[in-house]
Amino acid sequence: MQPFWPRAARATPAGNATTDAYRSTQALAWTALLSAAALFVLLAIFLPRGIGALLSGVQESRPALAEVIEGTVLYQPPAAAMWQRLPNAVDLPEGTRVRTDERSRVFLTLSDGSTLLVYPNTELALQRTAIGRFNVQAQETVLRLFGGRVHVAVARHPALAERAITLLANDARLDLPEGSYQVEIERDGTTDVGVRMGAATLWKGSRAMVVTAGLRARLGPRVPIEGPLPAERPLLQA
Repeated sequence: MQPFWPRAARATPAGNATTDAYRSTQALAWTALLSAAALFVLLAIFLPRGIGALLSGVQESRPALAEVIEGTVLYQPPAAAMWQRLPNAVDLPEGTRVRTDERSRVFLTLSDGSTLLVYPNTELALQRTAIGRFNVQAQETVLRLFGGRVHVAVARHPALAERAITLLANDARLDLPEGSYQVEIERDGTTDVGVRMGAATLWKGSRAMVVTAGLRARLGPRVPIEGPLPAERPLLQA
């Protein structure tokens, strides 16, 4: 009599299909889990940087303090059509224009400590006076001189030594870092820039010139930059 050995059960097609489906589901689950983990790591690394970069560029406008030295000074608030008499001391928002007559002067103090002395017969606009809300380096100050004379004393930036105030005069742009400057638009439209301390960069079209302390330069309406020149102005120009 021969011994009886049980035969191993053969896998049926249905059993193979079930096993393959289980393995595929398991592989898909592991793939999804690993992908989610990789995505989490990437977000943990780059998301804070992205948010930080976004917030670092957020700016908010800051007012400038205006103090009347003498005479009657007029100002035009942003989006206003009429000029008004400036109080003895008032905060001026971004976009305000200031005008002095032949007997008035006004002193402006910007939020960063820089100051402007506006002489008689001068019109000036606070075109942009913004500072970073979360980043002190994101500061932007743009002034526009329409006519007359102004003395600009640029304060040192606590976190960005090379920061400069931009002054627009006719078709010229002046970049004024920490220092003391006097800018005047004459009756014929010529802009005279004198540097008492610091180094001003003058731009007209594609041409640029750096004017250092003790020197000045002139920018005519239809002529290139003239300078650097001695600080003393001829009597006919003074």
